[in-house]
Amino acid sequence: MAKKSVGRIAADANVILSAITGKAALKVFTGSNIEVVSTSSTLAEVRDYIAVMAASYGIAAEVLEAQLRLLGIKEFKTEDLTPFLSEATRLIGRRDPDDIPLLALAMALNVPIWTNDKDFDITGIQCYSTGKLLQKAWIIEFSLNSIKQPIFNSTLIPIMVNNISACYNRLVISNGTL
Repeated sequence: MAKKSVGRIAADANVILSAITGKAALKVFTGSNIEVVSTSSTLAEVRDYIAVMAASYGIAAEVLEAQLRLLGIKEFKTEDLTPFLSEATRLIGRRDPDDIPLLALAMALNVPIWTNDKDFDITGIQCYSTGKLLQKAWIIEFSLNSIKQPIFNSTLIPIMVNNISACYNRLVISNGTL
């Protein structure tokens, strides 16, 4: 099936965590041409949860950290969003102050938000859940079973291991050490 680009989207922490653990959100990164962007505060939140996710899924934290780097999310600093922060605060500040920078990013870039969280529904910014985004992007259909369970399988794990090995080898070759 042909891929259809839906452009750029601002990702919330919950979908990034889903992607790094191999759930359906990973398909947005591996099966579409969507450019995923996020804020430094959102990515810090993801990093804060990596140890919890590693324990929950029985995956080494280092593997999840490497997977996060391999996703290639373009990061924006909060200070770059200053012109949009007051409006974002007005729209979502009372409901979830941690979401202010991501909303400001979506407003600054005029892009939708990718989240499985309902907090953004009150903002007027278009939001996509993972399921809706996969449909919109014309990514290969997934079953209800693939949403409930991680998609780590005999096909994905070697790809991840090869990607991690390639990154490690580039670090060793370019720096001589880690």
